[in-house]
Amino acid sequence: MSQRSVLLGTEAWPNAGRGHHARLATVGDALRARGWQVIQPPADSTPRLAPRTDRLGDGSFAETMAGFGLDDTEGMKARMEGWMLHLGAALPDLVIADLSPHLVLAARDRFPVLTVGNGFFLPPPGLSPLPALPGLGAPRIDQDRLLAGINTVLDDFGRPALSRLSEVMSGDRPMVMVPEPLDPYRGQRAIPRHDVILPPGVHGRGTGGSAIFAYASGSTPMAQRVHIAEAMTLLSQPRIAVLPDLPAQVAGRLHDSGTRLIQHNLPLADIAAQARLVVHTGSLGLAAAMLHAGVPQLALHTDGEKSLTAAALAEIGVGKQMRLDTMPPVPEVAEAIRKASMDRSMQAAAAAQACAPWTDPIPALVAAAEDLAA
Repeated sequence: MSQRSVLLGTEAWPNAGRGHHARLATVGDALRARGWQVIQPPADSTPRLAPRTDRLGDGSFAETMAGFGLDDTEGMKARMEGWMLHLGAALPDLVIADLSPHLVLAARDRFPVLTVGNGFFLPPPGLSPLPALPGLGAPRIDQDRLLAGINTVLDDFGRPALSRLSEVMSGDRPMVMVPEPLDPYRGQRAIPRHDVILPPGVHGRGTGGSAIFAYASGSTPMAQRVHIAEAMTLLSQPRIAVLPDLPAQVAGRLHDSGTRLIQHNLPLADIAAQARLVVHTGSLGLAAAMLHAGVPQLALHTDGEKSLTAAALAEIGVGKQMRLDTMPPVPEVAEAIRKASMDRSMQAAAAAQACAPWTDPIPALVAAAEDLAA
């Protein structure tokens, strides 16, 4: 039997989508260990999602797709052509896409496509229209017009039309990896949901930490990173912060306050072992990992996906939430962090979540890959 090949792709920007890149790297390692040839083009040679320029909010996933550039037919064509060059050169037996709508559409009806991702970026493919998401405002996009534009581009490339917008992200088989409480479409899926990929030492680990751990990625606006840093300086508990590229004066004040400032990401297992509270901006990947670890969380959220994650954490009692994009006074942010770090009911709820079983999704993913490539 000849060696099977798989092309892995994501359109997430490296600075803002580390979780997508890390997930694909883990998937690639798993398939490589089983004898697959793994083709993962360098990030600087593949198309990227259009940068978001609006700040009007995503009332439904249709607004998110439009923000990714799917309402720009010329931009869509250019991104799909970029992927077609890679597909034509590799001729893979399978494509695995993570937050990569243009790759999914470029491979449509030419190569089998397995999509992986969290609950937000993989809406159920049978949904039509895409529903309004709770707490995110009114939808603004004409979904019929958006679908018609996408189908025009597909027709230009000789690809079959989509029946509904929810099919854009799904490929031939979507594999949703998200804890049920954090899935914005829970109760609406006809396919199985899988647990998230966790590195060793995370599940159930968060029971003895003492530090407040704050994280914001480089894609978080600098003013908001500074806001979190200034709040951390007002606290007395042990503190660790991953807040990249802070201005020197702010970093100096943070250091002088006794906060350990780190410029690189810490392994999730280390965070779970050291933290009594994780403060983040609503990152679903970090939220899911800490949910399985049993660490309480405070989500200082800013936009659609992150706001949904923050609300879900609060709903099940393992987290608190606070809007950060409104720039509340620094002392209020510091007090919210302090109270969350001392909340015994939240600690008990997080510990209970850590006792829930976790099933490694990699065997199911490998089985799906082998089935699609057969």
